[in-house]
Amino acid sequence: MKLDTSQFDQAFELLNKAITIKVNAYGDSHHAICKSLHGLANYHAATGNTTEANELLQQALTINQDTFGKKHPEVAVTLTHLGHLYFDMCKYKEALAYFSEARTITEKSFGNNQPPVALLLQCQANCQTELGLFNEAEILYRNALKFQYERLGEEHPQTAVTLNNLANLLTIQGQFQEAKSYYEKSLNIKEGFFGFDNRHTAITISNYATLEKSLGNYENADKLFNESISIYENAFSPLLLNAANTYYGYAGLLHETADLNSSQDMHLKSLSIRSNQLDTEHPHIANSLHGLGAVLHDIGDYAQAQEMLDKSLEIRINNFGEFHPQTAYSLHNLASLVHDKGNYKEALKINKQVLQIRESIYGKDHPHTSSSQLNLSLIHISEP
Repeated sequence: MKLDTSQFDQAFELLNKAITIKVNAYGDSHHAICKSLHGLANYHAATGNTTEANELLQQALTINQDTFGKKHPEVAVTLTHLGHLYFDMCKYKEALAYFSEARTITEKSFGNNQPPVALLLQCQANCQTELGLFNEAEILYRNALKFQYERLGEEHPQTAVTLNNLANLLTIQGQFQEAKSYYEKSLNIKEGFFGFDNRHTAITISNYATLEKSLGNYENADKLFNESISIYENAFSPLLLNAANTYYGYAGLLHETADLNSSQDMHLKSLSIRSNQLDTEHPHIANSLHGLGAVLHDIGDYAQAQEMLDKSLEIRINNFGEFHPQTAYSLHNLASLVHDKGNYKEALKINKQVLQIRESIYGKDHPHTSSSQLNLSLIHISEP
């Protein structure tokens, strides 16, 4: 079914009605209203009102802590909701702190071999991946996967999610063949459990397409991206943020295959969706601006490219700091633009900064690090 916004309105009415009934019956500080507060917060988060969502979850947290104490499983549930909210807001350090506290409580309450612990391990790993803490994230993903294989089985949908996320991390780390095997396993599970025309399946198809692009398998990458796009456009909605992520990935493929006009159109399509649903300083906005800037650079519109790349860099530094993979990526493309504009000394300076960041994060033998080393060599050769 296509996305029906009336379902959100109906959910909002039902959640408010549930809260009103419970407040009238128990009072506004009774733990019985917390589940409804969680649901109402999820509604506000889904419709972009993250401030209201946070206030509702903080209210639920206070009620649960006052009722049960700070180490109760109900507190862990609210902390987990807060972790997801802050993750979606790209506030990864705060999200990691919430997930870590929830995991500590859950392990003390139930032991470390229960399904909720594996989910929290994965949530922590997702945060660490976004923060560039790749080694720490890999350990947690593999621990979660080991547990899920043992307790849930190799065909469980939660196992498929972990396989997908671990494959994403391995792709970033340049471990492409292992990542490919995990994407294929995840996709087989999701197709068997959810069917082909499902957004969960579409997410993994799009991620797999990104890997194929990295491997230079452009024909298969194109096929996979279009399969994912078709699912969103025919079965759900082309305006979902996950659809925007797929458009963004496909724009990157079109750029690499020199279809610059189509790439620009696809980036603009992704940016339009993201701009309508996300804050202007959101990292995904930075991604779209960065992609557009890179395409405009190759088209030859240096002034517009500079504007896009500068704004992207600003957003990424504000969100992640100067020593982060995304910041390095922005600097990498900015250095290329500066070089082509004839400012070789500035390009050399920026590339040295990129190399320092990438060697620290990825090590000296990673493809991204090698790319920075190559750029430095080319600048030395071309410098007049």
